Amino acid sequence: MNTKTAFTALFILIFVLVGFKPLIGAKSPDNRRFAVVDIHLVFNHFSKEQKAVIDLQKKRTDLKNEILLQSQKIKTLERNFETRKGRLSNKEFRQKLSHIALEKEKLYEYTVKKNRELKSLEESLKEPILRNILTTIENTRKEKGLELILNRNDVLAYSLRTDLTQVILKRLKGKKLDLEK
Repeated sequence: MNTKTAFTALFILIFVLVGFKPLIGAKSPDNRRFAVVDIHLVFNHFSKEQKAVIDLQKKRTDLKNEILLQSQKIKTLERNFETRKGRLSNKEFRQKLSHIALEKEKLYEYTVKKNRELKSLEESLKEPILRNILTTIENTRKEKGLELILNRNDVLAYSLRTDLTQVILKRLKGKKLDLEK
């Protein structure tokens, strides 16, 4: 007996003894054993409605504007330097050049620091957003008597009637993000 035949026989034996119900006969009240949800679409819609995410986007925009303003100030320093450099002594020339380099360095360090802070805040929001979404999906699965809900993007083919994306979106609409836990 080869390995393939042995595994097939073993599977049949387990199937008969255990009665692997998830594969046969176990159906939900509406004759579906599984459903699909586009988790990326749900995540994007739900997160856009949340005040914490809106605040994060505002902080990101404010930072971008602040960096732009500081960059413009540095460009003004550079233009002033270019127009006056012929009239400066060697010492003044080096001081002005050093001052511009220092301002660029400070802006770079500030930008890196603030981007890290924003990235950290963004990461801290992902977990509670996903927790809220997954709780809603799990409650929907139980309510509909489903065995399994899959990410729609990971399924090659499915019936449109098995897609619960809009159902999940409706249940999440207006729901506030639970940042505790």
